[in-house]
Amino acid sequence: MFTSGSHTSNTGVSSIQKTATAPPSSQLQNTPLTHTPPFQKTAPVTSSKEAPSPVVGHTPVPTVPITPVTYPTIMGSYAGTAGDILGQMKTTLTLTNIVQNQGAINGSFAGWQIQNSFSGFIDSIGHIHFTVTDSANHTQLTFDGNIQSAISLSGNYTSCSISGNRCQPQTGGVGLWQASRF
Repeated sequence: MFTSGSHTSNTGVSSIQKTATAPPSSQLQNTPLTHTPPFQKTAPVTSSKEAPSPVVGHTPVPTVPITPVTYPTIMGSYAGTAGDILGQMKTTLTLTNIVQNQGAINGSFAGWQIQNSFSGFIDSIGHIHFTVTDSANHTQLTFDGNIQSAISLSGNYTSCSISGNRCQPQTGGVGLWQASRF
């Protein structure tokens, strides 16, 4: 227990003195000896088997598990056919040397007397889109479709003529395509 008193020093400035007085002896019999300075927080003592108490004033933030995006896998080589909607033009096509990095794909294309690289993407639900470009990076063909299974792809295509550096469908250059892994 503390009592305080005040006195005035020679300079005329008041100061506060604290003096300690003991509690009555009846309170000392079963009282553990501890000392806690005023205005100091103490952490509870815990055993190694108990979880630590939360920090006062801190609200834990729940963590949301991040589910990684998974993409269907296509790799290796595929061969198939493509034909225009009018049915007048049909060709074989091949997609070879396919490399996939998550949703990005690239490789080599052959068909319609064209042999160039292709690049594109696959989304997580199995849609596929890729373009075939010439050496000047002009788009020659665009393909859209679906991965039917790990060994089968199909969709539609557009053949392009370059006019003002934009892809514009040629007459009869729209059709369907399908390819299977070989």
